[in-house]
Amino acid sequence: MNNDYLYKEVPFIKKEDIIEKMADSLSGALTLKIIKNNKNYFFKLYDNKDGEIKRIKDICHIYSSVTDYSLHMIDSGITSDNKVWFVFDWIDGLSLNKLYDSHHDFYEYGYSIGKIFKNINKNSKIEDITNDSMIQEALKAKEEFNLLYEKEAVLNKNFSKDTLVKINKAFSEYLSMFDNIEREYIHGDMDPRNVMIDNNDNLILIDIEGFSYNYFIYNLRWSIISIYKQNQKENKAFFKGFIKGRYEDDVPSSINKQLIFILLLKFYSQMVIYYNLNRLDMIEQQITLYNNLFSQLDLSGNTSILDA
Repeated sequence: MNNDYLYKEVPFIKKEDIIEKMADSLSGALTLKIIKNNKNYFFKLYDNKDGEIKRIKDICHIYSSVTDYSLHMIDSGITSDNKVWFVFDWIDGLSLNKLYDSHHDFYEYGYSIGKIFKNINKNSKIEDITNDSMIQEALKAKEEFNLLYEKEAVLNKNFSKDTLVKINKAFSEYLSMFDNIEREYIHGDMDPRNVMIDNNDNLILIDIEGFSYNYFIYNLRWSIISIYKQNQKENKAFFKGFIKGRYEDDVPSSINKQLIFILLLKFYSQMVIYYNLNRLDMIEQQITLYNNLFSQLDLSGNTSILDA
């Protein structure tokens, strides 16, 4: 996308402004640093959805109601080709994942962010959700994976049928728990990558587009596997603090089973995605990772997987 497009479609951006492209977003969004009159701004552009500008404004309002350290929206709009754009104040600082080699307290960081979600949901009225797409998506992922296992040699050659039976049993058992669990406001991709710490040591959530009503544990849908890859210690500490902060140290006993459910769902989904992308090499890498995981975890136990 060239600058002429931006000048034409985004009134905020002028030709005298300095435009610096940032790292590519995993979501496909365009992210830029805009320098205007010697002041920095964060710019994001992505495919529009109905009511997206109002939704993001509402999210910013919700966050700012419980913390002084939240994203501040400066401007927004919709392009002629139906993309939505936002301008936010620039945050001078780093995302937490840039600090893994430091001596920062990731448990305390997680705890602080968890308390934000506790306060967000403390007095919030959650709208009824009649169509639980999350459960339907989970059932579909399980079905697709089991079909894939039967036909794909790289899976059934390297992955124990006995282990698969245990996984399917645990997944089905834990899925039924979600019939009686309340939904709440969540971020949707809670991870140290999406928490900034500014130069005054304040924590600020970013990448808020996934904000929605869903199960609390669904915050970790995309991030849970990261605690078993690189930087295991820091991510485990962050997520444990996040959960403890959300429940003010009174964590429900069902949380570990929910965590296991999310881990298994991530496993099902990744296998199917990599197969559809014709990445059998990635499937083999994932099988090694998950085989190690499932040998450590008691899929029917009560010990937190964050202690494993």
